Parts: sequence; C-alpha cells; structure tokens
Amino acid sequence: MIYPSKLGLGLAGLLGVFYLIALQSRSGLLFLILGIIAGCFLLNTVGAWWSARALRLLPPKVMVGREGEAVTGSWRAENASRRAIGQMEIRGPWGELLHVRYLGPRESLHGTPALKLPTRGVYPFSSLAAICSYPYGLMRCRRKLAVAGQITVYPAVYPCTAPPAAGFEPMIGGRFAGRNRAPSGDSFHGVRPLQPQDPVKLIHWPSSVKGQGIMVKEFDQELSGRVGILLDASSGQAPDGTMLLDWGARAAASLVLAALDQGYQVEYVDVASLTALSVPPFSDADAVMEALARLQPQPGALTPDSLDAAAAHLPAKGSLCVVLMDAKPAILEHLTQHYVLTAHRRVSVYLPTTCTDIGTGYPFAVHHYGPRDILDQDG
Repeated sequence: MIYPSKLGLGLAGLLGVFYLIALQSRSGLLFLILGIIAGCFLLNTVGAWWSARALRLLPPKVMVGREGEAVTGSWRAENASRRAIGQMEIRGPWGELLHVRYLGPRESLHGTPALKLPTRGVYPFSSLAAICSYPYGLMRCRRKLAVAGQITVYPAVYPCTAPPAAGFEPMIGGRFAGRNRAPSGDSFHGVRPLQPQDPVKLIHWPSSVKGQGIMVKEFDQELSGRVGILLDASSGQAPDGTMLLDWGARAAASLVLAALDQGYQVEYVDVASLTALSVPPFSDADAVMEALARLQPQPGALTPDSLDAAAAHLPAKGSLCVVLMDAKPAILEHLTQHYVLTAHRRVSVYLPTTCTDIGTGYPFAVHHYGPRDILDQDG
C-alpha cells in the first residue's frame, strides 16, 4: 500500500496553491517548480516501493522479554538489490520494532530492538510490516512481511518472601540440614572411624595422624523442600483496567523464582491447562515463565473439582501454594476441609488486594498481592 506521509500531504497542499497561482499568473517558472516537486513525489513513490521490496529480515531464533523491559535478540536486515535503500520502520500493532536508516547495495546490518512491551503474552511476527519512505519522506510504502516467529513476553517479577515448603528430601545443593550424615556436602559435621566401604578421598588426614586410627569426614545431609504452586486462571478486571490474571501471573512468577532461590523443588500447574511443570532448585524457570506468558483467562475455570484435578498433578508431600483471582467461599472451605484438616497439607493462599472482606479463622496463611508486590498477612 502506497500513501503520502504528513510531510507529503503538507507539500501536496502547497503544490495545489502554487498551481492555482500559476494558472492566474501564467508563469512558466512556477509550472517548472511544480513539475520538479511532482517529479520528487514520483521518485519517492518508486524509491519507497523498491526499498520495501528489496528488504530482507532474518529474525533471531528466540526472542523473549519481560513486561516493561526491552526484548532481547538481534535482527539481521539485508538489502537484496543493487540499489541503496533506507528510511524504513519495522512496525507491529504494538509499536516500532526496528529502524533501518540506510543500507547500501547488497549490504546488511544487525540491530537489537529497543522495544518494551507492557503486558505479558505472545506477539507474532506475522503482524509485522515494513514502512518505507526512501528517499525524500514524501510518500510511504507499507508492505506486510512474511516472517515466521514470535516475541514471548514473560510476566514481570518482584522481590517477595518464598512460600513455605514441605516434604523435605535429600538433594545435592539443598540449603537445609538433615539429621543424618552424608559423605559429601558443604556443611562439615565432623569425623568418624573409617569403615570398609568408605572411599580414600574421605580420609581426614589431620585427625588420622594423631594415632587414634584412620578417620573420615562427615557432612550434614542436604535437604530440599517441595513447593506446589497452583494458579487460578479465572477472568476478572483489576481497578487499573488490566486483567487480574496479569496480577496473578506476576505473583506466581515471583513466588516460583523466590522458591528456587531458597533451594526448593517447584512444581507449577494452572487450572486451565492442567499441565504440570517441574523445576529443580537453582535452575532457570523459563518453562514456567513461557507458560505464564501464554496463559489466557478461562471464566469460571476454578471449582472444587477442577482444584482437585490440578492439585493431583502436584506432589502430595509438598506444600500447596494457591494463587486465586477471587475469594470464593466454596474454594476456601474446600481447601480447609479437604487439604488442611483431612490431608494435613501445608497450604498458603494468595488473593488480590481487591479481596478485602474474606473473613478470619482459616487454618492457613493468607497473603494479598497487587500489580507489583505481595503483602504478607497472617491467616
């Protein structure tokens, strides 16, 4: 599609005024000026069309970002023609992705977008278009780009207290000390006499040379807890006009990273897809972040039955951290009776700050989360 720019519209209006003046004055010089300006419009139309046709874009294999932060990934722009091209914007419905000022014949360049997307989600490259106004900026040519790929925007995260864990098990690198002893670890406990199955590398030579026999080193057993995070995917609107699910996705992402930093094994599941994701301690949580980026609201998704179906994908020994969109009495009562009083599980509930009147006396901790933070409240 070819259309005039704002500069072109202004100059076209001025061209019309000059034309009327030239008709009345019958000045050949004015007609010459009009012809030159009209020629510029024609050259600009051809140049813009040629630039849009000659541009080749090679996107990165993976392009990710986080809400409010610049996306990562370098693009390669190529000029496939024997003529210079330039003054091109690569734009999508969400804004400008890349700007190419000039490319000589057969030249290429790499550029990193400075684009910041405010909301989590998946932004496909299929909606990108090249807008070219080379060389004078009077006419523009818009061409839709056939580029495969997408930008995945993770929810924003913020500092918060890690959710409580349960079901502690031996794990290398765990931050909690058990009652038993282990042949390796970071926390030295003491020494003991050598046994036949002990390897030579465990010998503690300073103690062994004292004449009391060969002694070997012992370490405190390293334990890691388990945390199951369950996210309600129901719809709802926040006071700022955004979706409550965006608030909940940020809270869930922050809780996942806080738990991993504490050395916990994290299991995540949402009520909508019932797809469980397991993340070992101290590892990245990209799989969970991508699932949160793609999560869509499901009205009425959370019921006692769907809660049980989602919780069945989480370890029974681990604690249960439930991020809700609303304080439904039936859900809170079901958590109390089925999970706390009957199954004796450690439960924590996270509610949006829009839920102020939820009552008291629940046998689990209740916390409130806002758009960018989690407020602790004893339940």
